[in-house]
Amino acid sequence: MVATTGPSNLKKRKQREGGNIARTHRSPGTMPIPPPSWHNAVIDIDSSPTDDFNRPIEPQATEGRMGVSMSPLSLLGGDLHLGRRVLIGLSPSKQELISVAAEREIAEGRVATLECQLAKREAEVTRLAQEAQDAKDARVVMQADYSRLEKEKGEVEAGLDRNYAETLELLNQSFAQVVHQAHVC
Repeated sequence: MVATTGPSNLKKRKQREGGNIARTHRSPGTMPIPPPSWHNAVIDIDSSPTDDFNRPIEPQATEGRMGVSMSPLSLLGGDLHLGRRVLIGLSPSKQELISVAAEREIAEGRVATLECQLAKREAEVTRLAQEAQDAKDARVVMQADYSRLEKEKGEVEAGLDRNYAETLELLNQSFAQVVHQAHVC
């Protein structure tokens, strides 16, 4: 009689080996169903390193499924699925460390932004101060030019007055000579 793999034989094998033969039996060429420990594996940092799913992970640089290095801030606000799965296995103290590191990263970013804004404002203040100094220097130069022009104007006016007086005097003398010659004739 040829042995078959019907339900009766499977039941006998199950009883003989103490396992669920019907569940693990597969036809040739099919992939076996992975054991439950492969599904929904939670990364536990506090556990001892027994296999690939329970390796300790440093909070500063956690490596995701695709080999992407994530900072504590990305664990909290980036990939929610992976972040929650990693944080589930953390002790409260380590969760607090990650939260503090994330807050510190945010604060450092704000400080860098404020420093950049401060540098821009300092450059603007320096530029305005330079423009004010240039305007002050230009005003001094303009005042010196105005004083020089005022002095030249005074000299020109004084020369015109002298010329007018001399010319008037010459005209009076000429007129007097003409009158004198008329009386003589």
